[in-house]
Amino acid sequence: MGGFLVRIAGESLKENKAIECALTYVYGIGKYTAFVICEELGILGKKVKELGDKHMVQIQSLIEELDIPIGSELQKRKRNAIMRLVNMRCYRGIRLQKGLPVRGQRTHSNAKTASRVRGY
Repeated sequence: MGGFLVRIAGESLKENKAIECALTYVYGIGKYTAFVICEELGILGKKVKELGDKHMVQIQSLIEELDIPIGSELQKRKRNAIMRLVNMRCYRGIRLQKGLPVRGQRTHSNAKTASRVRGY
Protein backbone atom coordinates (compact mmCIF):
# COMPACT_ATOMS: atom_id res chain seq x y z
CA MET A 1 0.00 0.00 0.00
CA GLY A 2 2.99 2.27 0.59
CA GLY A 3 2.13 5.44 2.51
CA PHE A 4 -1.64 5.25 2.25
CA LEU A 5 -3.80 5.34 5.32
CA VAL A 6 -5.61 2.03 5.72
CA ARG A 7 -9.05 2.38 7.28
CA ILE A 8 -11.54 -0.28 8.29
CA ALA A 9 -14.80 0.76 9.97
CA GLY A 10 -13.48 4.28 10.50
CA GLU A 11 -10.39 3.07 12.35
CA SER A 12 -6.97 3.62 10.79
CA LEU A 13 -4.65 0.62 10.95
CA LYS A 14 -0.94 0.99 11.72
CA GLU A 15 1.09 -0.07 8.69
CA ASN A 16 3.98 -1.71 10.53
CA LYS A 17 1.77 -4.04 12.59
CA ALA A 18 0.78 -7.56 11.65
CA ILE A 19 -2.73 -7.54 10.21
CA GLU A 20 -4.17 -9.82 12.93
CA CYS A 21 -2.87 -7.40 15.57
CA ALA A 22 -3.92 -4.26 13.67
CA LEU A 23 -7.50 -5.54 13.25
CA THR A 24 -7.92 -5.64 17.03
CA TYR A 25 -7.79 -1.82 17.06
CA VAL A 26 -11.23 -1.85 15.41
CA TYR A 27 -13.94 -1.63 18.09
CA GLY A 28 -15.69 -5.01 18.21
CA ILE A 29 -12.91 -7.15 16.73
CA GLY A 30 -10.87 -9.08 19.27
CA LYS A 31 -7.91 -11.41 18.93
CA TYR A 32 -9.94 -14.48 18.01
CA THR A 33 -12.10 -12.73 15.41
CA ALA A 34 -9.02 -11.12 13.85
CA PHE A 35 -7.32 -14.53 13.72
CA VAL A 36 -10.37 -16.11 12.05
CA ILE A 37 -10.58 -13.32 9.46
CA CYS A 38 -6.87 -13.56 8.60
CA GLU A 39 -6.89 -17.35 8.46
CA GLU A 40 -9.98 -17.35 6.23
CA LEU A 41 -8.31 -14.97 3.76
CA GLY A 42 -4.86 -16.58 4.00
CA ILE A 43 -3.12 -13.39 5.15
CA LEU A 44 -2.02 -14.58 8.58
CA GLY A 45 1.38 -13.19 9.56
CA LYS A 46 1.50 -10.43 6.94
CA LYS A 47 1.94 -6.78 7.81
CA VAL A 48 -0.67 -4.17 6.89
CA LYS A 49 1.69 -2.44 4.44
CA GLU A 50 2.19 -5.73 2.53
CA LEU A 51 -1.52 -6.00 1.75
CA GLY A 52 -3.17 -4.44 -1.26
CA ASP A 53 -6.54 -2.80 -1.78
CA LYS A 54 -7.94 -6.17 -2.86
CA HIS A 55 -7.20 -7.64 0.58
CA MET A 56 -8.80 -4.69 2.38
CA VAL A 57 -11.97 -5.09 0.33
CA GLN A 58 -11.94 -8.83 1.12
CA ILE A 59 -11.56 -8.10 4.85
CA GLN A 60 -14.47 -5.67 4.84
CA SER A 61 -16.69 -8.02 2.84
CA LEU A 62 -15.85 -10.94 5.18
CA ILE A 63 -16.73 -8.82 8.22
CA GLU A 64 -20.09 -7.99 6.61
CA GLU A 65 -20.60 -11.63 5.59
CA LEU A 66 -19.93 -12.88 9.13
CA ASP A 67 -22.41 -10.22 10.35
CA ILE A 68 -20.02 -8.89 12.99
CA PRO A 69 -21.25 -5.63 14.52
CA ILE A 70 -18.28 -3.25 14.71
CA GLY A 71 -17.55 0.38 15.43
CA SER A 72 -20.42 2.77 15.99
CA GLU A 73 -23.01 0.09 15.16
CA LEU A 74 -21.83 -2.03 18.10
CA GLN A 75 -21.71 0.99 20.41
CA LYS A 76 -25.27 1.87 19.40
CA ARG A 77 -26.44 -1.70 20.10
CA LYS A 78 -24.83 -1.66 23.56
CA ARG A 79 -26.32 1.75 24.36
CA ASN A 80 -29.79 0.61 23.20
CA ALA A 81 -29.55 -2.54 25.34
CA ILE A 82 -28.71 -0.44 28.40
CA MET A 83 -31.45 2.09 27.66
CA ARG A 84 -33.96 -0.75 27.25
CA LEU A 85 -33.12 -1.97 30.76
CA VAL A 86 -33.33 1.57 32.15
CA ASN A 87 -36.70 2.21 30.47
CA MET A 88 -38.11 -1.10 31.75
CA ARG A 89 -37.25 0.07 35.27
CA CYS A 90 -36.04 -3.42 36.13
CA TYR A 91 -33.47 -3.98 38.89
CA ARG A 92 -30.52 -3.95 36.48
CA GLY A 93 -31.81 -0.82 34.77
CA ILE A 94 -32.18 1.07 38.03
CA ARG A 95 -28.69 0.00 39.16
CA LEU A 96 -27.23 1.08 35.81
CA GLN A 97 -29.02 4.41 36.01
CA LYS A 98 -27.68 5.07 39.50
CA GLY A 99 -24.20 3.95 38.47
CA LEU A 100 -24.08 1.17 41.04
CA PRO A 101 -22.82 -2.39 40.53
CA VAL A 102 -25.33 -4.53 38.67
CA ARG A 103 -24.13 -8.05 39.39
CA GLY A 104 -24.44 -8.26 43.15
CA GLN A 105 -21.10 -6.81 44.17
CA ARG A 106 -20.65 -5.32 47.60
CA THR A 107 -21.35 -1.58 47.89
CA HIS A 108 -20.71 -0.78 51.56
CA SER A 109 -16.96 -0.45 51.23
CA ASN A 110 -16.49 -0.55 47.46
CA ALA A 111 -18.10 0.99 44.38
CA LYS A 112 -17.97 4.50 45.83
CA THR A 113 -15.96 5.80 42.89
CA ALA A 114 -18.14 3.99 40.36
CA SER A 115 -21.28 5.55 41.77
CA ARG A 116 -19.74 9.03 41.56
CA VAL A 117 -18.23 8.70 38.10
CA ARG A 118 -20.54 6.49 36.09
CA GLY A 119 -24.23 6.93 35.52
CA TYR A 120 -26.67 6.75 32.64
